[in-house]
Amino acid sequence: MKEILKNERINKICVRIVNIIVPMKSARKKLREKLYNYLLEALKDELGKKYPDYYQFAMFQPWGDFYIPCALFEEFKKRNSNAKILAVCVNENQRQVLQSFKAIDKVIKIDSAEYYALFSINSAQKCVQKLAIGKLYCLSHWLFADAVNNKSVNFLELYAKMLGLKYPISLSAPSFSLKLKQDYSNTILIYPETRSFTDRELSEFFWIELAQELKSTGYDILFNTKKDAYGPFKTIFLPMMTLIQIAKQCECVIGIRSGFSDILAINKIKNHIVIYPKSPYFKTITKEQQEREFSRAFIMDEKRTFEENMYRITSLNMFNGLTTEFRLTDTELLKQRVKDYVFNLKHKDMEEV
Repeated sequence: MKEILKNERINKICVRIVNIIVPMKSARKKLREKLYNYLLEALKDELGKKYPDYYQFAMFQPWGDFYIPCALFEEFKKRNSNAKILAVCVNENQRQVLQSFKAIDKVIKIDSAEYYALFSINSAQKCVQKLAIGKLYCLSHWLFADAVNNKSVNFLELYAKMLGLKYPISLSAPSFSLKLKQDYSNTILIYPETRSFTDRELSEFFWIELAQELKSTGYDILFNTKKDAYGPFKTIFLPMMTLIQIAKQCECVIGIRSGFSDILAINKIKNHIVIYPKSPYFKTITKEQQEREFSRAFIMDEKRTFEENMYRITSLNMFNGLTTEFRLTDTELLKQRVKDYVFNLKHKDMEEV
């Protein structure tokens, strides 16, 4: 029965049948949770039997939450007698990223039904996990029960604590080099969208106008987006490993705070400008959920607003202090600050030549 339910197509059919035959929404929810928990226990049993001598980690899907623990695994191995690490993911893009970290010994990709059962905030799981060899451990702060009694100053400290590590701590970015079809050394890469924070505060017109002014300084402009809304400028939307390699070559990278920002900061991308929106609230959860979770897991300064606390908790300074961070107040002022940064960068390059 477990093997049948692990088939993604059959699982979707089962969920649809539940929705049809059970009229009450609350009853449907409970039945779905039982189905997901059944899948979850089957997965844990299977991994425990197959990889009893590995620390097993299910990686949380948001890119920042996904990448930070990866950069901590090398230190984790040092402090755990070079123990073997198994990382669990849900898609090929994630798999390629995981394989770039030498500290990860084995990577497996699972069905989406199993994966989302692991990380469902509304699951019947009681958020009790124990970090132990041979046991699957979900690397999500939502499932870190000890957070409430051991609060953190930022996300890096939080994930260090989930791995039993002390903060402050050093990070290990992967060492790799991919061959690209073109040279990006005179390019400014712009990533104008985010899945976490709102990106509506900066319109497409803002980015186009900024790109036009930056182009006038002599740079090529490249947008990382799926949208066909950025005028005459070239756009790309590539696998994460390729994006990181392109960013490494670019003269400057500019974007709105996102999980991609975490990845670039950890990889010490040069001339990286990150813009923080006015609103610190995530798009993926409710305002109440976010305030409750951040109050549970993080140290909140009562003398500061939630917005100010959110900036401190998510600031990329937690990694290495190499990223230039601008907080959005006025769009024209922001545009001028970015232009001044790029102008000074261009002027410096000319002096070096």
